[in-house]
Amino acid sequence: MPPPTPKNTHHTQHSQYTQRTSFTETMLDRQARGKDPYVDSEDESFDISDKESFRVLEQKRAAARILSNPELLMMHAMSRKDSIPGTRLHFTRILCGYGEEHIHRR
Repeated sequence: MPPPTPKNTHHTQHSQYTQRTSFTETMLDRQARGKDPYVDSEDESFDISDKESFRVLEQKRAAARILSNPELLMMHAMSRKDSIPGTRLHFTRILCGYGEEHIHRR
């Protein structure tokens, strides 16, 4: 009697996996760009990453860099003729997404 041959479970598991996660080209593109691949194109306007302009994102990055470096924070405080806590509050507000019009309104 010949020895029993093992069943190839890898192929079965792999085919079940690919059937469950079949992505369309559009879904793969959205996933590669860091977006939710399951959102329809009609819902694009609700995507968080699309709401902020490049200028706002750059301001937030700059604010984070300034807040993480005490020397930069002091330099900006001196150039703004403001205290260090006031300057820290200013850049924290920018980082939190408050616009310039909201900051100057106070």
